[in-house]
Amino acid sequence: LPKLTAGFKIVRQAYAHAVAVAADGKVTYACFRKSCGERMSLEAESDTLRELWNNLPGVSDKVLVSHADSVIMYMVIYLLDGITKRRTITNPEARKCLQLVEQSFMFFDSTADGCIERKELAYALKSGTKVWGRNTSKTLADHLFEQLSWTKEGRITFEEFLVGMERIVMDM
Repeated sequence: LPKLTAGFKIVRQAYAHAVAVAADGKVTYACFRKSCGERMSLEAESDTLRELWNNLPGVSDKVLVSHADSVIMYMVIYLLDGITKRRTITNPEARKCLQLVEQSFMFFDSTADGCIERKELAYALKSGTKVWGRNTSKTLADHLFEQLSWTKEGRITFEEFLVGMERIVMDM
């Protein structure tokens, strides 16, 4: 949990910096791009960021970027870096946090279909895994599932898992 907290703290601080830089406190896509750099633990001139900025179809510079959007962008950057062997995210704590979230999702998604179903989460938690230092139960699995599944469609997407885990970890 400390590694997740430390990494998500970096991401939250980065978004807070973008809010502070924004003239009216609202972070637009253009503002988010401009505020990338050391304060955001991103290598501002990296090929990964250039590829990301240039390949988001239909995203206007005026589109608002929420905190959840920024968390997702960090993960996309992390995943792109993994494919290309780059290090756009300069902070090791942020990289480790994103790596743990990715690995956790893959652990829970035992069918590797890109979503975690309630039964997968319950089975993984029953397998002896300790969550936050405690033994798990069906009640904990149900509670965690409800916290992470926004659409209530009986499965948790990677986006829901990522943003939900950030919220749970940082609100503890």
